[in-house]
Amino acid sequence: MKYWKPQEMLSVLAEAKKVSARNHLLVLLAYKHGLRASELCRLTLNDVRDGRLDCKRLKGSLHTNRPLECDENVLLDEKRALAAYLRERIAGPEDQFLFTGRVSLEARRRMAASRASKRADRQLNHAPVTGISRFTVTDVFEDACFKAGIERGRRNPHLAKHTLGALAYRAGVDIVTLQQLLGHRDPKSTLCYTHLTQDEAHAKARSAMSAVFA
Repeated sequence: MKYWKPQEMLSVLAEAKKVSARNHLLVLLAYKHGLRASELCRLTLNDVRDGRLDCKRLKGSLHTNRPLECDENVLLDEKRALAAYLRERIAGPEDQFLFTGRVSLEARRRMAASRASKRADRQLNHAPVTGISRFTVTDVFEDACFKAGIERGRRNPHLAKHTLGALAYRAGVDIVTLQQLLGHRDPKSTLCYTHLTQDEAHAKARSAMSAVFA
């Protein structure tokens, strides 16, 4: 199953939040907006101003601009997560990347206690203040998923985008809307994110066709 079920998604977010506000926001934005690791790395402060997220997507995908959402569940509240991260973010006035290579000492200590601690701690102490790398994003997801009990093979950043597509489709979002949500220019790209099994397809078709002979 190449996506996370709702409770798995919440568990991954919870584990990321235990480490740092940065890790929580990384996972949350990847899921809520279907962002690739490289797109997360390229986000700037200007991209998250005015309560919206503006993303110039890569690989020929659509340029998307959509609201950051509040939610009763703190794990899913983008505005609260962004505010919490900005309070711990450390960078010079010239640095415009949203996710920098440095965070607060308290967050650094929590990160040093995580599964990917040694490499992360060296990066935080010695690296210049720059945007984070895709390797760091991968480490964040690997660590949070491992602690959430996600098996190997479902611990990479792209699973967040697959999860958005799969859960939205199962919630009744149509393909055209899903295409825009995932930022796909070609609707064919959207189909692989539906992850519909044969049994699910049968049940869906049976439900739709039940009225034909009613």
